Amino acid sequence: MSPRRDTDLSRESAKELSVKRRRQAAIFLFLASLICGFLYFVWRFSQNPAVGVIRVGALPVQDENFGQGKELKRFAGKYVSFSYPGAYAEKAHAIPVNGPVKESIFLSAADFEGRKIAIVVEEREGGDFEASPSFQMRSDRPEEYDQEPVSVSGQSGFLFKKDTQVFERTFFLHSEDFVISISTTSPISVESLEQELFAVIGSLRFRE
Repeated sequence: MSPRRDTDLSRESAKELSVKRRRQAAIFLFLASLICGFLYFVWRFSQNPAVGVIRVGALPVQDENFGQGKELKRFAGKYVSFSYPGAYAEKAHAIPVNGPVKESIFLSAADFEGRKIAIVVEEREGGDFEASPSFQMRSDRPEEYDQEPVSVSGQSGFLFKKDTQVFERTFFLHSEDFVISISTTSPISVESLEQELFAVIGSLRFRE
């Protein structure tokens, strides 16, 4: 191969290398420009004041008498009416067409404790407590329920106390051919159960 041919090849190789380097430099500059532009955009965006609407959810306003029993509500059913603490809300009310149970009312407190009030009106001849399965069930479990005759606000009957979970206070009274049970229950504490029970009994009225 002649010296001139070698020189031509060297020049072509140098030219290709130069083109390759320029191409790499252009790609590098292009990428660097993109990165710098992106960083500049992020910086400018972070300097701008926040735009938009921020909504802060307000906590539910809790009644000052909630759970304290100061505010009273009145329930008027078919057979009975009574007052109960404002912390409770009616959850169920049934008036069966058939059977000895004539009316049932179920109230629940909307709090973490989950207290309940239940009132059931049964038709039993002569107001016989023993004819009520609910009364008999408690009476047959002395290891679980303490039973005692009591008189509350002029209403005579039997009080059942259960001091294991679920904690319970249930009072049975009768009026003519009806047996009425009033229960207060809590899965957490026995505190105030009896107080609430007696308050409901004191406000209880029979509807004719």
